[in-house]
Amino acid sequence: MTAETTDAGTPPPSTRPLLATITVPETPHSIAMSQDGARTYVSHFRSGSVSLIDTATETVTAVLHSEPGAYGVAPAADDSVVHVAHPDSEFIQTIEMASGKATGTGIGAKAYGLAAVYDRLYATAALEDALIVLDEQVKNIGRAEAVDFPVAVTASPDGVLLYVSNYFSATVSVIAADKIALDLPGQGAIVVQRIPVAEGPYGLAVSPDGSRLYVAHFPNGNAISVVDTASYTVTDRIDVGGSSVRGLAVSRDGTKLYVANYFSSSVSVLAL
Repeated sequence: MTAETTDAGTPPPSTRPLLATITVPETPHSIAMSQDGARTYVSHFRSGSVSLIDTATETVTAVLHSEPGAYGVAPAADDSVVHVAHPDSEFIQTIEMASGKATGTGIGAKAYGLAAVYDRLYATAALEDALIVLDEQVKNIGRAEAVDFPVAVTASPDGVLLYVSNYFSATVSVIAADKIALDLPGQGAIVVQRIPVAEGPYGLAVSPDGSRLYVAHFPNGNAISVVDTASYTVTDRIDVGGSSVRGLAVSRDGTKLYVANYFSSSVSVLAL
């Protein structure tokens, strides 16, 4: 049964120190942190490339070729490959970090967002209101239905809960990952909470300790919502100065928030 949380009394936007502004190729879409925390991966919609940002120097150290129309990005558990969603072509491209070789795997769905959680890869099929479960070889092994236009997905640190942004309903669904049966493709997702947020929720990121969920709002949002995951309420909003933000990522030590500024071809690094 789904519980509803009201967003009454949402606090006004607060500011965070800007640590760096990193120039990247145009239309930065999604951001993911490497498992070791040494770099971030930034997908670029128009060029289909993936930028690698060194988190120590906050500079772009490489740009990997993917294909145009890149959306979600997620590294494997060992950082050996990075997966990139291409909804228009209904495939996920897997890029080997050592060689740069890219392999496309069709999944029969238009995947928007991606999240790698241990040995599973979760993809949001927004146009089908579904969440797809894939294995490490990008083989479709499960599916959960009745997820309201999901665009991005991330997970709690223990992988038990999935957070999914519901773009048109201005909510974030909290889904029980361990309740998705792999042998029951027509099942409905077990939504344990729906968190009301501002309009156009898009990119998501969770703090390393799992206590906070950061929610970007695209294209008109001027603040990132901060959700307390214990109470499922918006407790803070971070001013982003009117930028159109799509992707978010948090550093492994929880001190920095990476923000993809879709129309300004940059990534902002904010202190947390």
